[in-house]
Amino acid sequence: WRFDLPEVKQVLLQRGSLPACFDIRADTVVELLKLPADGDMERTAKEQGLEVDALEAMTDALEALQGETFEVRMTKIVISETMACALVALPPVVPHVGKVPHVILGSRQGVPLASVEDLLKQAEAKGSSVTCVDLPGSRPLLGRLIRAS
Repeated sequence: WRFDLPEVKQVLLQRGSLPACFDIRADTVVELLKLPADGDMERTAKEQGLEVDALEAMTDALEALQGETFEVRMTKIVISETMACALVALPPVVPHVGKVPHVILGSRQGVPLASVEDLLKQAEAKGSSVTCVDLPGSRPLLGRLIRAS
């Protein structure tokens, strides 16, 4: 399950939004929940740190909200030497399995993506090359809940 944010892509396509060495992501989405392709809910729940009941409840909630449009707020931009992402505040009704809801904005080609949690830890370290920019006047963005294919 994903929360699609097409407005983010439109902003990124403007020149200078990201470092020139970064490729803009093809999909500007917040990953909400991964479902098993093989139907193994127990394994999938374990991989995401959930109980099977919680995974099923989140799946049911997302199915009920599928296709709905919601407002989110971008709260912070995090940029490292290899990737850039934006932290977002999701509506309380939208379930999210991760610790930090975010959308990856871009990355260096061929470089594996780091976890946002790792980037935020790096940003706290003295002398870190990771930059965090708080967005106090964050504007609302509209997004739509979609089932990932």
